[in-house]
Amino acid sequence: MKDNNAPLSSFGIKPNGVITMMGTKSSKSDIRTAPLTTTSGSGGDPEEHALVIEIQTSYKKILDLTDQHVPKYERAVKEYIQSNNPPSVMDLKNEYGGERPMRKWLLDEYTLLSEKLMQALLVLDSVICKPNFEVARAKRKEAVKETQRLLDLIDEMNARVKTYDETAEATGKL
Repeated sequence: MKDNNAPLSSFGIKPNGVITMMGTKSSKSDIRTAPLTTTSGSGGDPEEHALVIEIQTSYKKILDLTDQHVPKYERAVKEYIQSNNPPSVMDLKNEYGGERPMRKWLLDEYTLLSEKLMQALLVLDSVICKPNFEVARAKRKEAVKETQRLLDLIDEMNARVKTYDETAEATGKL
């Protein structure tokens, strides 16, 4: 069985057939990206299966990007807002990507994250599921909902930074 994405029927396995699974226990990340299997809805339709794989691939890319960038961005936003230094003078520590003003790094990171999340929403929006593809539709809905939640989170953090900048400017800290 060289194609892990092919249905069992393509290998000659009949309904109610017995198979032996050999391998190692799956990790949480393997389970998170594993194709969804169901006994109802898809009926083993290869077209629906291909759509599910496409949706999961896009979703995994977003999760990988946000797992890497969002915690660092959130930490930097908190440090930026809690600092008493003027934001225009404050420099980043090396953990945030070198020597440049923190506000510039925050803007660059926000732009990167929001752009990637919007691109992901466009990709997910371009996936056309037939009405009877219940599994693919559910996976697409889940991916869109989570991507939108992440985009809202990034927008909310950026709004907090902007509010802080406006307050700092009004009080003469800038």
